[in-house]
Amino acid sequence: MGGIKGGRETFFSTLQLKVGLCPLPNTLVSCIPDALLGSEIAQVTGNDVDSGPVLWYVLSPSGPQDPFSVGRYGGRVSLTGPLDFEQCDRYQLQLLAHDGPHEGRANLTVLVEDVNDNAPAFSQSLYQVLTPMDPPTPGPGLFLLEGSIRASSC
Repeated sequence: MGGIKGGRETFFSTLQLKVGLCPLPNTLVSCIPDALLGSEIAQVTGNDVDSGPVLWYVLSPSGPQDPFSVGRYGGRVSLTGPLDFEQCDRYQLQLLAHDGPHEGRANLTVLVEDVNDNAPAFSQSLYQVLTPMDPPTPGPGLFLLEGSIRASSC
């Protein structure tokens, strides 16, 4: 499944896990920083081999800093806070499915896409350059100006 946001196609992924299974499935998804809050980025699908009670899902550990939530009974992983590549370019989530006495786990890595959302920064706000009336040709140029763009700190 996917959708269009700002002219860019977005996708989400489905993770499958079995309650009581030891190996952790790993899934990688990417998300654009300007995705709408509430956007579904993945879905956990549990499989209870003994067809017991309804499964419920949680993020573990679930911290207030994580901009994600999982629907308790639907297993849908949604965006609940803003994403900023420069603040954190990836999140490692662990999802649990419970049926009471048993649980299954799955790892979800969310990569935040890098989009050009920061203006370049320069050391001065104004530059003045004197140029000769008859510059030599060909030449390397008259003036070199360098800027920087803030990078990810996560």
